[in-house]
Amino acid sequence: MNTYNIKQLLADEKVSALPEKSIASFLVDIFLKIYALAGITRISTPEQINSEIAILVKALSYDLINDSDFKQLRIAEIDYALMAGIRGEFDEPKQKSYINYPTIYRWLKAYFYSDERKQAVISIQQEKQNKQLSQKIPLTSEEEDKIILESINKAYQDFLHGEKMNVIGQNLTNDGVLDFGRVKDRYLTRKGLKPDKMKIEDFFLQCKNKGLKKIL
Repeated sequence: MNTYNIKQLLADEKVSALPEKSIASFLVDIFLKIYALAGITRISTPEQINSEIAILVKALSYDLINDSDFKQLRIAEIDYALMAGIRGEFDEPKQKSYINYPTIYRWLKAYFYSDERKQAVISIQQEKQNKQLSQKIPLTSEEEDKIILESINKAYQDFLHGEKMNVIGQNLTNDGVLDFGRVKDRYLTRKGLKPDKMKIEDFFLQCKNKGLKKIL
């Protein structure tokens, strides 16, 4: 999978906001494609295929509207995730997956929690912050500090939930708010929250050991 491609998909409307008929129509098309790629259309009758797809569409439509993770997906992401699944990107070596609802559900969960999607979401959030900070009407220093602190707390929450350290490090030290480097680091030092030479990862670990749920 590719983070850049996923960023393009995230520009679409969330699937939970679409009419159920539109969701069902899309799912029929994608399942027909998945069945063809898996070779199921060669060994099943059209009646069997239509019956199975109808059941899959009903089950997945319900979860796309009600599941706390799935309802955040975009319609194009489902196609992208299932195509990645059919290529074996979510399976262990030599693991054989059957096209059934447990497999579809597992593929979508694996995609939703993938590093590539996480990085795409973080990148979009950073771009929105940078765009807000570069508006013609300048922000006050208090507003800038609020945005930086929100970004720090978001990164700290990711840290607490065990996001990979190499991704965390890149996110924390190279945000470039207003195109200046190490903005989070400078903010924490300026506010007297950490020594100048302390790494943010070490500061977060210190906060975690103190049982802090957020920074300030």
